[in-house]
Amino acid sequence: MDSPKLEDLTKEKNMWHILWAAKCIHAPLWQQTLFFLCVVAVLIYVCLTDTDPASLAVRLRSCLGLAFNSAVALLGFLLAGFTFFASFGDKSLFLHSAKRSHDKFNEMSWLKYFMFTFVKTIFLYFAFVILSLFTLIVGSKDGPISEMLRVVDDKWEPAFRHFVVSAGYVIFLPFFVFLLTILSSFIYNVYHVTMLSIQWEWAKQDKEKYDHEGE
Repeated sequence: MDSPKLEDLTKEKNMWHILWAAKCIHAPLWQQTLFFLCVVAVLIYVCLTDTDPASLAVRLRSCLGLAFNSAVALLGFLLAGFTFFASFGDKSLFLHSAKRSHDKFNEMSWLKYFMFTFVKTIFLYFAFVILSLFTLIVGSKDGPISEMLRVVDDKWEPAFRHFVVSAGYVIFLPFFVFLLTILSSFIYNVYHVTMLSIQWEWAKQDKEKYDHEGE
């Protein structure tokens, strides 16, 4: 196993390079399972419900508006936390983490693992905010999607409208549930970095004490 190199710190030149490098960091199995169950549950609901598409659309806009506001608030919290961590974190700890390879991802240092996890979480929230905002605009009452549906043949219009609304439920509701679950991983990483920082400071104090007693 090769140790991380100095040039590895600046290997990623843009956001897409970071996301590509972070693709090996997968969500835990329980998060993937919960996401799958949410997709199945929403699919069953939209397939079996006898609610008319117009009422489903109203409910979807309401749920999406609530999810959008929550995601914006959480995104602000994540950005503030990441900025504080990156700006005021112990640089000696960062250096120590940069020199240690991750136990599971051998080609990645612990520092890169922490940073990639933070950036990936923030990107997912940012993507949800942009996608949901776009959907709220184009899917508003009498918005572009409603105007497009009016040109569909009357025979197919109800089924097509139900398909469009159902797709919105299947895409956004499980996505938002997944965003909430990945907060647990984000919080754990913050906890782990905090404990690592205390451990690093403790080790430095013990070393200083040992060196002082050896003089």
